[in-house]
Amino acid sequence: MKQILHITAHLGGGAGKAISGLIRNCRDYRNSVIMLEEPADRQWCVACEKAGAGIFIAPSEEELIRAIENADAVILDWWAHPLMVGLLSLLDRIPARYILWSHINGLSFPVLKPEFLEEFDFVLFTSPCSFERVKENTGIAGELSKRAELLYGIGDFQPQSVPHKKEYSCGNPIRIGYIGTLDFAKMSPDYPDVCELIHEVIPNAEFHLFGKYTEDFEREFFSKKEIRKYVTLEGFAPDPGERYPTFDLFLYLLTKNNYATTENAILEAMAAGLPVVVYDNLPEKAIVEDGVTGIVVRSRNDAADAVKRLFLHEEERKRIGMAARDFVIENYRANVNAKRFQDAVGRTLNRPKRLHHFEEIVGKSLWERFLYICGDDRKNAEELAAGKNGRILDCFKSESKSSPAHFLKYYDDRDLNVLAERIRAEKHN
Repeated sequence: MKQILHITAHLGGGAGKAISGLIRNCRDYRNSVIMLEEPADRQWCVACEKAGAGIFIAPSEEELIRAIENADAVILDWWAHPLMVGLLSLLDRIPARYILWSHINGLSFPVLKPEFLEEFDFVLFTSPCSFERVKENTGIAGELSKRAELLYGIGDFQPQSVPHKKEYSCGNPIRIGYIGTLDFAKMSPDYPDVCELIHEVIPNAEFHLFGKYTEDFEREFFSKKEIRKYVTLEGFAPDPGERYPTFDLFLYLLTKNNYATTENAILEAMAAGLPVVVYDNLPEKAIVEDGVTGIVVRSRNDAADAVKRLFLHEEERKRIGMAARDFVIENYRANVNAKRFQDAVGRTLNRPKRLHHFEEIVGKSLWERFLYICGDDRKNAEELAAGKNGRILDCFKSESKSSPAHFLKYYDDRDLNVLAERIRAEKHN
């Protein structure tokens, strides 16, 4: 039986769910998983082990090289985590078949450039918008599209079996929900303003936001202190599937140019029969069809108007919620996803093992690699690090999500330190 090796920074959050669920539904290969750091929680490690995969945590360089050499194909689970970015030089030294499974859309920070993708033997995207962007390009990316596939990060998702709404009359208060990342690197910074606008027209609206968050996020989110009266940050939800049917609406507003991809939160809300309201960013539009399986809006005022319209029309909530559930059941099933993965691996195994040249593409130094994943924001980052005026992106302000502060948790770099200091100074002004 062929040996498949996953290399991932960790098995937390969406990545852990995606990897463990794929392994559970893919028994044609013998799977093992290398995590580059100790897990904060072992939930998904246990899930992988139960599915028959071997788990190796923070191996030595020698152990990592041996595991790669023994594997028939190596899956790099990629979201530009600093440890994975740092690993690229080692990977160049080992002849192997490398498959990139991107758990970000790569359209904006952290970007996925065609020449980097081309260096892999196969590429798996978790959003149709990433796949379409490759097909839109010419030359190198045109060739890449012949060895790329769509593989959702849905884990062992069985949408037909999830708890779902059966009653669409709004409660009093009306419950508007959000489950996902509570960090303005991804969530729209105008989410608090939208809550305020909605509350003005629906005074009995309550907002329940689930997810881990930091004190900085809480302070920024509640800068308008009066919204604390009707908005609650609920914290991490260990069993989110039970939460969705308790909402009347699902308000999932992400920042422009976000790194969203499969977006399990949207899929799970739709599978629960919820009417979903999203912004018109490419990843969300790849999932939600406006007026059919959800509502796609362009601005905060549009979002408030959409929620008001859904609140006033029970039949509309029911029509959209039921259509959303049917769509997800038809298109997002774990067994279909696993079949695509097995086919992609089979095609990759027809290629010979070879040496790769990632370092030549992304750069040798950590700073060069950080600038590489900045894409169009590279010049801006360079000017900020040089002490010049520049725009500090919301994604740079995060303590994680491949931000400068995130890289500095693992490495020391002069330019990244300067950039991180500029960011910290602005955050506390």
